[in-house]
Amino acid sequence: MLMWSGKLEEGLGPRFIIGNWLMLLVFFAFGNLIGTPEITRGILLGGVVSNLNCMGILRDIKRLVRWRRQFVYFFGMLTRMLLIALVIGAVLVRFSGKVSVVGVFLGVSVIPVTFLVLLCQIQLLRRSSKAKKVLCKKLEENL
Repeated sequence: MLMWSGKLEEGLGPRFIIGNWLMLLVFFAFGNLIGTPEITRGILLGGVVSNLNCMGILRDIKRLVRWRRQFVYFFGMLTRMLLIALVIGAVLVRFSGKVSVVGVFLGVSVIPVTFLVLLCQIQLLRRSSKAKKVLCKKLEENL
């Protein structure tokens, strides 16, 4: 419900996008170290496509908050899903031996991994701020 009212935490979107690109770099480096070149190319393809999709979703959410029309969000989502299917399908068919499907799935999984890391970070920050408030309150009571 927070998305519809526009009360998203300030800076959450840009942090998520930056985190996605950094996580893609980690996945890509890890794929280079232990994977085959096909898996590494697949990770790169899946990660770039999913990161661009995330940037489009963030843009649509801002439009949705501004215009309050769900049609804008769902039309953008449908368009992106069709483009993603076409791009990934075309690359897998055209370069069938050079790009791994497993690598594409690993690349696409950059987004949920980043989301979980960001959620953990937010929870830790909120807990530490609550702990600071409780500690300050106890100190004030003792004085």
